[in-house]
Amino acid sequence: MKIKVKCVCCGFEKEVGEEQKEQPMCDKCFSPMYAKEAIR
Repeated sequence: MKIKVKCVCCGFEKEVGEEQKEQPMCDKCFSPMYAKEAIR
């Protein structure tokens, strides 16, 4: 299962695997990202 995450700063979105335990960081501005939705 993948989780769609969104950057709190610039709004960039990406998908990460659920094995990601620590908070994902944005590829563009390196701000923290939050979970938006789960994708099966």
